[in-house]
Amino acid sequence: MLWLIWNASFPTVSSGMGLLQFSQNGSDWSNLVSFQVVQGEAGGRQSIDSSWARMGQNYLRAILDGLQTPIAQLSIFTNYSITLLEILSPFIGAPIFALVLFWARWKRR
Repeated sequence: MLWLIWNASFPTVSSGMGLLQFSQNGSDWSNLVSFQVVQGEAGGRQSIDSSWARMGQNYLRAILDGLQTPIAQLSIFTNYSITLLEILSPFIGAPIFALVLFWARWKRR
């Protein structure tokens, strides 16, 4: 699973509840997760999945009481052939490993 670590700083606010928001076009924003601000700082770990991140350019921002952090850009690129190979590699590699092991034991006899 992919994830990102994010940090947000709100120097003029000491505490409160904020929102991490996402957008695919930079203008229509949706809430992703809420967070607690302590002493003007917040952070967390957010999974990157297809429920919010789309192929190409994505945007993230943190909001607290009308204050907004600079917009962060997140680019998602998927190489489907490599992804498929990674998913299938245990099913391909295990039989090959078993075959090589069998061949090595047979050769020793």
